[in-house]
Amino acid sequence: MSNKRGYPSQPLLCWDIYMDGYQKMMRKGEDLQQIKKLSKKQNWKASTWNLEEQLLKKEKVVLVTDTAQIIQFASSNLKEMNGYEPREVKGKSPKIFQGPLTGDKERLLIREAVRQQIPFKTVVINYRKDGSLYHCHVEEYPVWNCEGKLVNFIAFEKIA
Repeated sequence: MSNKRGYPSQPLLCWDIYMDGYQKMMRKGEDLQQIKKLSKKQNWKASTWNLEEQLLKKEKVVLVTDTAQIIQFASSNLKEMNGYEPREVKGKSPKIFQGPLTGDKERLLIREAVRQQIPFKTVVINYRKDGSLYHCHVEEYPVWNCEGKLVNFIAFEKIA
């Protein structure tokens, strides 16, 4: 129903808009706490990246894998990027996002960087849960504990 000017006759429920943003921010805060909990459990050595900036300001998806490349943590904004709930990918390989058009060159780069335990940045063709393609900018780092042992890899991802 609308008024004479074609505008809805009912007022905009700005609280609904506010609540969406508030809930999104709360999820990011919970994600940050979970990552910090994981880092404490694994005794991560101090890092050069800023988790708050990556997750909160740059709104990147954060994935943490173990040394065998099995996902241990995925931030809640993963669903916005590719349709997967974090719980759906936990315990799986990030290869779940790859498909026929994911480039061999990029796969090799990732495999070699993981094998050599070095950081990398690349853009890969990934697949959403619904099968559609997207270009994903991936920035991944090895994570060492305070004893100098490799314990995790952390990736910051965003649609390119």
